Amino acid sequence: MPVTLMIIFSLSRTIKTSCYGCFVALLCFSSLHLHAIENSGYLCQLGNQVRAIHIVYPNKTLVPCEVQYIKNGTLQVLWSAQNQTGYCERKASEFVEKQKGWGWTCSVRSLTSFVKPKTSLPNVTFTAIPAEE
Repeated sequence: MPVTLMIIFSLSRTIKTSCYGCFVALLCFSSLHLHAIENSGYLCQLGNQVRAIHIVYPNKTLVPCEVQYIKNGTLQVLWSAQNQTGYCERKASEFVEKQKGWGWTCSVRSLTSFVKPKTSLPNVTFTAIPAEE
């Protein structure tokens, strides 16, 4: 094969490989942004008392996020993060461990699977607590 044809063949192969790599990278990058983060949380019970700890992602991305706590019909935002990925998940998990230490039984739930507890939570009051980021 003449040198000119070898160079053209080599360039053609490099461009095809490069374009394929770009396509794969673009596809992977796009799929990361298309996957929305779902709100999740914990449902904790002690006797007939119920507490809920929610991790909420208002933009369906890992940040911003906030940890919400519902106790006796009052919703409090305990922690929030604007930039630090994993902050809300860590704080919620630590708080659940405290609840368990106090005798509560907690289970992981997606917010869409939360069942209304037998002891209803009417008239939820919203209270904001400053972020600790």
